[in-house]
Amino acid sequence: MSAKDVIKIGAVVPLSGPAGLYGPSCCNCFRLAAEEINEQNGILGHKVDLVFIDGGQKPIDVATNMRTLLDHGVFTALIGMHDSDVRRAIIDVLEHRIPYIYTPTYEGGEKAEGVFLLGETPAQQLKPVIPWLAKNRNINKWYFIGNDYRWPHKLHDAARHYILNTGGVIIGERYVIENEKEFGEYISEIAELDPDCVFVSLVGNSSVEFNRAFHKKGLSDHILRFGTLIEENILLASGATACKGLLSAASYYPELKNQENRKFIKAYQVKFGENAPELNSLSQSCFEGIWLLKNLAEKARSLKVKDMIRASEGLRYESPRGAMEMHGFHVSKNIYLAEADGYHFNILKQFKNVLPY
Repeated sequence: MSAKDVIKIGAVVPLSGPAGLYGPSCCNCFRLAAEEINEQNGILGHKVDLVFIDGGQKPIDVATNMRTLLDHGVFTALIGMHDSDVRRAIIDVLEHRIPYIYTPTYEGGEKAEGVFLLGETPAQQLKPVIPWLAKNRNINKWYFIGNDYRWPHKLHDAARHYILNTGGVIIGERYVIENEKEFGEYISEIAELDPDCVFVSLVGNSSVEFNRAFHKKGLSDHILRFGTLIEENILLASGATACKGLLSAASYYPELKNQENRKFIKAYQVKFGENAPELNSLSQSCFEGIWLLKNLAEKARSLKVKDMIRASEGLRYESPRGAMEMHGFHVSKNIYLAEADGYHFNILKQFKNVLPY
């Protein structure tokens, strides 16, 4: 096969920094999707070749690296699982030259041309879930804690709106530096204020350190925690006892009982072994990101941004998450509220076909 028959896809994932613990399973899922697609005649007859880029670096460094690669015409498309500040930096240099699929949960509201958003928005993860928690878990008093960057601030703004609409109150709100390890001051404040639930918007290692400190203080016995970025890596690194009373809302858990998910899990285990990094919502989004690119390209019969924009409206496909449908460059999907049980999750409630805005 000649070089012109191969398309290079940039896969931007955190390979370093506080979100680096997400990297191994995300890279595996990118590789699995590329292999499956190449076995099915690639994308528009082109084989897929992945180029991994560390999205755990500072946004300006990722953007500088990206500009050089784009100027040399390396990529046909870009797929990213990384934080929102990196997304904005990439968009600034991308100039809608190639399609860009952004896969993780995010704060919502992105409208840049040629960007297709696969992940959950606050309207999906919070709007149906917060009223359910108020009614079924008697959660009215909330405390917010998150890392100090775009995503947690915007997420907390959305959560505040939904909480106030249910008659709840926010009794504390704190932001911590990236990769924070010392949570004693915040844990003491939480113990004094005694909320019903702590809304956790911490990333990677910060989330792990917070969970350990929270449990060590004895707070997990009577104060719940809830987050939209709580997944299996966090459970494993925090330790099972530290995850008591830890709630999560996402569109994917390995526990989902549909045919596409069973097929996905089996393929992952066959390729990477039973001891491979745990599947989770973030890594699954990487797998689905390449398939979304293939679905968009085949409906558009093109890999050009303007053609794919036209093809995106109303696009439907099946994934391990279930039935997916794209409108306004976002995807409607089922959302699940789950509770940690050791190193896995029990699904408490399904919210069907939730709109992203």
